[in-house]
Parts: sequence; C-alpha cells; structure tokens
Amino acid sequence: MVVAAAIVAAALLLRGRGGGGSRPGADRGPGEAGALMTRGLDDVDRLILETLERNGGEMLQSELMRATGLPKTTIWRHVRRLAEQGYIEVIREGKANRLRLKKKP
Repeated sequence: MVVAAAIVAAALLLRGRGGGGSRPGADRGPGEAGALMTRGLDDVDRLILETLERNGGEMLQSELMRATGLPKTTIWRHVRRLAEQGYIEVIREGKANRLRLKKKP
C-alpha cells in the first residue's frame, strides 16, 4: 500500500512538471492547460475526477481508494472539497459512500 501511494505521488509530481513552471500548465497560454487543469484544483483533485470519469462517472469511495492508491483520509478530504465546489455528489449507501461526477472542470 505504501509503495503504491509512493508511485502515485511520484507520477503526479512528474506529470506536473511542464518546463519551468511551478504548477502544472504554468508555461502554457490561456486555454491550453487541458481539460482538467482548472484553477483551484490540485493534482489529487484532478486524479480523483479523472478516475471517476474513466469509471463511468460513478464509483464507491473504497473503489476510488484502491484505484488511486491514496489513503482514506486524503481521499475523504478531497472528496469533501470537490463536493462543496459542486464537482461531485456524495451518496450515502449504508456504510459506504458512492461518488458521482456532477460536472467536469
């Protein structure tokens, strides 16, 4: 689990380096940053949204945890923020949370 989280973190860091800019897309002009390079979202937020999109826009939080390799608390903190911003909806199903993509950034 620790190894998987380290691999995901390394991939996010490497993916974010675009040629001198300190944030992903910093070296690009307006509108060139890509579909999920929206202001206010960090790499973990984008990873969560991309994973949800690849899985039909809906999945259990535990499935998202397995798919990303991120810790439960990290996922929940970002899920709460994304829900507050209107990107996803959290649907309680017994003891589980179903996450549904509401809008693309």
